[in-house]
Amino acid sequence: MKYKINGEIELIPESHNNNNNFIETNKPSKKTTLSIDSRTKNKLQTMVLMGDAPTQKDGFEVAMGLYYDNLPDDRKPMFDMLYNSLEKRDEIADSKRK
Repeated sequence: MKYKINGEIELIPESHNNNNNFIETNKPSKKTTLSIDSRTKNKLQTMVLMGDAPTQKDGFEVAMGLYYDNLPDDRKPMFDMLYNSLEKRDEIADSKRK
């Protein structure tokens, strides 16, 4: 399932088809809570109302994808390393709970 934003950006839920490691989400992920202020929520809802994202959650994913895509190439490896480290930490914590 793909969503196009302004005909340029694609949001592909549960995966990211770039050659980088950002948002590798083929595995289930546990739910968490993120508190945001009403202005941020309203911006996400505006993305939904304009048809740029089907849900506020997807709008957040679009924003994160844009953030990553606009990182300078020399910063992407650091982002990938930190992100993958946090993902690994979560995997280890999940495996200890079982």
